[in-house]
Amino acid sequence: MPTAGCARLSGCRCGFRYCASFAGLGISALAFCLLPGFWPRVLALFMIGFTAGPLYPLTVDRLYVRAGHAVDSNTLGALCALASGVAIVTGPVIVGVLADAIDLRWAILIVPLFAAVGAVSQRPRVSIATP
Repeated sequence: MPTAGCARLSGCRCGFRYCASFAGLGISALAFCLLPGFWPRVLALFMIGFTAGPLYPLTVDRLYVRAGHAVDSNTLGALCALASGVAIVTGPVIVGVLADAIDLRWAILIVPLFAAVGAVSQRPRVSIATP
């Protein structure tokens, strides 16, 4: 969804950008599953890629910010490379196995499920300050 790009350009908090990317990813995957015809599905697949694109750099940025100076940058870089390698190998395999079992159109619905979990777990925390 364009909200992910707007959130990125506006410099707003990282949690909102995560939620916007996950929401766009889920909506795009649902559109792929539910829309009839070839071209709407091609557009939905494009939107899946467009909204999933910011997730990796945002995740790496958040990891470096949360680690602070407790861990050196080489270790964090190795951890990011390992995590992305695992995701690159397991994600398509899971969708492929489901596609063989039930059909790609319905297997892609696992993406909104993971997107909803990601959006809920990465939403900005609102702290209530007491005077």
